[in-house]
Amino acid sequence: MIIIDIIISVTKIVFHFDLFNKNSRKSSPHSFLVLFLQHGYQITRKDRETIRDKCEYVVYKKLATLSRLSFTLYEQGRPDLIAELFNSVDSFIKSIYTIESLLSNTSVYFEYKTNVWLCIANNAITNYRDYWIFCEAALKKCGKWEEIYKISSFKAIYNAIDKDALLEWENQKQYEILRLLYPQLEVPDIRIKGKTVSLLE
Repeated sequence: MIIIDIIISVTKIVFHFDLFNKNSRKSSPHSFLVLFLQHGYQITRKDRETIRDKCEYVVYKKLATLSRLSFTLYEQGRPDLIAELFNSVDSFIKSIYTIESLLSNTSVYFEYKTNVWLCIANNAITNYRDYWIFCEAALKKCGKWEEIYKISSFKAIYNAIDKDALLEWENQKQYEILRLLYPQLEVPDIRIKGKTVSLLE
């Protein structure tokens, strides 16, 4: 335990130096952050302030959100998924923003001014279709599904998509991440290369 504490402390110091050093080529910007998150570190208010002061808002939003969610993965016994979370494609990260917004009933991740929830739903089903089953489940969980589904523009898009194709995923780890982060969402099992995947396996 002492060794882990030392690793975390040293890594944190290096992270604060290296993350914002544009000339550093020794590691990716997130590598040190991921390392100590994998050891159960929870970022502090001071950490968030440092990231906010040194980074553009879009970077701050990503690091602050994923760092918070990483501790859930650590508590679930899956620190191995933290690197996958940070290295995921942009559409996966933004689908998380969608789910977070819906479940918290706040649009803080988005800048829509009117028809906010319709815009968030249309954006998700159009741009994050690979992860739509979770966005749809979040809409239903937060009680906004019936309201959104009644709107013709959304209903037309939704009824036109291939529902079976939504269950064909390329990355099983992304499915596992979302299931672990949002166990309250009711989503179907998926298929990876012809195999049905469930966390109950």
